[in-house]
Amino acid sequence: MIISLNGAGEPRLSVTEAVSQTACERIRTTVVSVLEERNTKVLIARCGANKLAMAPYRHGAKEEEYQYLYQVRLTGKEGFRLKPLASDTACRPITARAKMGCALASQAPLG
Repeated sequence: MIISLNGAGEPRLSVTEAVSQTACERIRTTVVSVLEERNTKVLIARCGANKLAMAPYRHGAKEEEYQYLYQVRLTGKEGFRLKPLASDTACRPITARAKMGCALASQAPLG
């Protein structure tokens, strides 16, 4: 799970599956490096189990595709829980220091 800021400073959520913790850590390192090279601020980057089924991550999503609101709850050192919310739900944006907040994603919840 990676939460970065868009050009307007709003949090954007992306979740990618990995076959193992080691694979996730490699993916995280690579993606964070690429985002930082593009001057994209990364708030949170974690490798943890996501129990919520989501549409697969698709690179290059346009800003208008970020329409799915999720509550993000950080647990432990690497854990996180995601909960889909109605798009009109009032929710404080996640920050680097918050344990809970919201972010938009281009990935729809499944099931």
